[in-house]
Amino acid sequence: MKKTLLLVTFISGCFFANAQSLQSENFNALTIGNVGTDITGVTAGQGGWLTYTAVGANSNFQIVNEVSGPYVKVLQITGPANATDTRYVWKDGLNTAWAARTSGNNILDIEYDFFTGPATTSKSSTGMRLFNAAGQTMAGFQFIHETKILTGLARYNNNGTINTYSFNLVTGGLVLTANTWYRIGFSFNKTTGQVIWKGTGFYGGVIGTEIGVDPLEADFILVGGTNNTVVTVVKFDGYTATATAVEALGVPEVSLASPTVTVYPNPVKHILNLSVSNNLDVSKVDIMDINGRLVKTVALNNISNKQIDVSELNAGMYLLNIYSNEGKITKKIIKE
Repeated sequence: MKKTLLLVTFISGCFFANAQSLQSENFNALTIGNVGTDITGVTAGQGGWLTYTAVGANSNFQIVNEVSGPYVKVLQITGPANATDTRYVWKDGLNTAWAARTSGNNILDIEYDFFTGPATTSKSSTGMRLFNAAGQTMAGFQFIHETKILTGLARYNNNGTINTYSFNLVTGGLVLTANTWYRIGFSFNKTTGQVIWKGTGFYGGVIGTEIGVDPLEADFILVGGTNNTVVTVVKFDGYTATATAVEALGVPEVSLASPTVTVYPNPVKHILNLSVSNNLDVSKVDIMDINGRLVKTVALNNISNKQIDVSELNAGMYLLNIYSNEGKITKKIIKE
């Protein structure tokens, strides 16, 4: 479970859904207090969860009550006041469940909730990472507590250098609101190596290097961070790991309070209808294939309802990048 990070920017990719549950946890059945009695990652604690830290204590991993939102009990990890220690929480058996999955379900979808916490000077980062048997990060998320920036993680070939890289989820970086719960998800496709990230305001991915590689485990993680001297606390909930034939991440792409765009029918054969609400001014739509190539651009001139002829497109899955006065909204369609 040792890895490195660099910063690169990319957005693309999509898929659709057939599901087989591998692991899940909402922590409500666990007892308030320490998750376990062993921080070496050998003996499982409550709910089968294992904990690891080099210099911390059992009290760094706790089940706590959560009064905000729909949550009851959540997992809380307290980070170090140094730059070197890393805290891990995971449940064994994901690799076994994955090996026993239904034939053809070669995509692993992982979703979870996390709390961004207050303003802080802590350099720590948190998230969930999917590891292979070599301890390398295959996919996941990284959230920096000081900047409140969320990025996607993937093992990737950057001009001949294979490593775990951090990818911007929106242009300029996605900054989340302090003291707020978010639900996010990522998927890994064993057949193609594609990694997809999805959440409020973003939906994209890259083709990674782990083609044909099986996952070992998914870890909640808290990393001290370069030059860190400040303790930070993070809370997690609602973990699910699902094997699917096509990507089926269920997290929302756009906040319900945000201006909305509806596209229908979906799947579509010839004419795609686009309906805009909440006074959103839409200027154009770019249609991208699953490899991130632009296949069509349609100018909309700020009309609320528009028909887009997609009859010339090949059958398959596409992303619609819809540009407006409120930014970009991404929708997924299937062309029959």
